[in-house]
Amino acid sequence: MPQFNNIMIIVEDQVGEGSPLLFPGVSSCSAVVACLANTLVGAHFTQDVWTGVNPQAFTRKLLDALTAKVAARPIDRLLIVGFNQGHNPPKIAADLLVPPAHCDTYDISRKGVRDLTLIFTHQGAGIRPKVDFKRQSKVTSTPDPNPHWTRADLHKGAVGTATTGKLHTLRKHFV
Repeated sequence: MPQFNNIMIIVEDQVGEGSPLLFPGVSSCSAVVACLANTLVGAHFTQDVWTGVNPQAFTRKLLDALTAKVAARPIDRLLIVGFNQGHNPPKIAADLLVPPAHCDTYDISRKGVRDLTLIFTHQGAGIRPKVDFKRQSKVTSTPDPNPHWTRADLHKGAVGTATTGKLHTLRKHFV
């Protein structure tokens, strides 16, 4: 069974940086991951339908947190993976100033599987990150306890460990 140590666990409405990134419990959510030259920055978006000109409050707050975490570093590629029906990937990419040619979207709702864990692993500058998935029931993830956390830290991802069964790699033809 694959074992991950020092994995960044990003639960709903959180932002984190590192590699690999683990997004647990993706059922109506989308993982938005910016691939930078030497790391990944990701946000776990809950279902917040963006139909008008401006995003709703939760989406705006998370986009601002993701932008702050990227901190003006160039985004090589943006990946949006999840149940994308309400998240409007083209608007998310435009808000993050990522051209459409540098944005890959995977709508996994067509797989008909709810409650997935997504794992993104950085592969190098200019290379698409590897995206693996597994049913949530077959994944154990534990954030490392940190007695020095502040209230502001509750909105950040947490470093931890994860054990999974055999992972499945997400490919374009799967979705």
